[in-house]
Amino acid sequence: MASSIDRHIKLDLGLESRLVRQVVKEILAEYDIKKYDLAVELLNDREMADLNQRFYGVMGSTDVLTFVLEGEPLEAEILLCREQVKLSAEFDNLTVRQEALKLLIHGLLHIAGIHHHTAEERGKNLALTEQYLHKYLNRFDNNAG
Repeated sequence: MASSIDRHIKLDLGLESRLVRQVVKEILAEYDIKKYDLAVELLNDREMADLNQRFYGVMGSTDVLTFVLEGEPLEAEILLCREQVKLSAEFDNLTVRQEALKLLIHGLLHIAGIHHHTAEERGKNLALTEQYLHKYLNRFDNNAG
């Protein structure tokens, strides 16, 4: 089975599907994940809060949730929250598009097994997220048009 994401991209935060596909393919390949069925979707605050409570026991919404089912192919979902992405963008002094890309990358790192349960893991996750963010922003912003 070939890797699949094309039919599973449902975002409207300025991220072109071409960019999403390339980022997903390249980052997952770097972690030797070549067969996958990945959905990337945008939810609202209420939907995200419901999932956050149900699966993590945390009250309230969050900017990104990642769900992974191990197997061959690997099945995963990256869920972004529209309202939280906008708030995070303001806080991080990024555009909504940049913040959405940052959170997509963060979700991909979770799929690759890079979490943030400890301070050391948080540092690694943050550094990799920023590294990938700058790489893809430079590539796609410089080649736009």
